[in-house]
Amino acid sequence: MEIQVLGGLSVQLSTRMLRLGTPKQQAIFAMLAVQPGRLVTLDDLVDELWVDCPPRSAVANVRTYAANLRRTFEAFPDSQARSRDIATAIDSTCAQK
Repeated sequence: MEIQVLGGLSVQLSTRMLRLGTPKQQAIFAMLAVQPGRLVTLDDLVDELWVDCPPRSAVANVRTYAANLRRTFEAFPDSQARSRDIATAIDSTCAQK
């Protein structure tokens, strides 16, 4: 898997470019990608996604974005280990709330 976060987010798995969804969903992936092996808390994700005033649905939105990212990676059989790593990072993050 190749991840590019400078000059625009892109993720290539084998020969395919992945579509990571909405800008906020892409932001969550980028936040996890630039901090490999580190826990990014749900509060950190909410603060980054909604700088001024998060909506009441912020936690639910982050969980939805995380589930969508998980499904994106699970769609590629050769990425199962990587999708587990991402799912673990996301699950750990969402469990903080």
